[in-house]
Amino acid sequence: MITIQFDFRNRRAEDLVQLNALLAAMELRDLQLKDSDGYLATTTDGEGNLISYRYGLDSGTLICVPAEDGVGYQYQIDSLVADNSIAHEEVLQLWRKNHPDRAMRIVIRSGFDHVSGYIIMHHQRID
Repeated sequence: MITIQFDFRNRRAEDLVQLNALLAAMELRDLQLKDSDGYLATTTDGEGNLISYRYGLDSGTLICVPAEDGVGYQYQIDSLVADNSIAHEEVLQLWRKNHPDRAMRIVIRSGFDHVSGYIIMHHQRID
């Protein structure tokens, strides 16, 4: 079993890119995210007007098993933010439509006043 603990706390958009680079270099099975802590960040213009939201991870633990017998997967983690007026299943269907070659593994949803943040763990088989 492999355990990867991360604690970013600086809330940079590049944090998830860094974590995905590590995962891309590994052939794994059964990836799980435990004890995660997420955040919602906003981007504003010079006058304080909201431009966009971003959802990210501050910390957590990834637990996985190394690939065996030539059966492994490349895992990645995406985050997205959707307006609360969009149904949860509709958000997931849109993600699936935009990523037809990836299998959705785990979805973590955090609700806020007007939006929800999603962490989507997904994989594709390595042949």
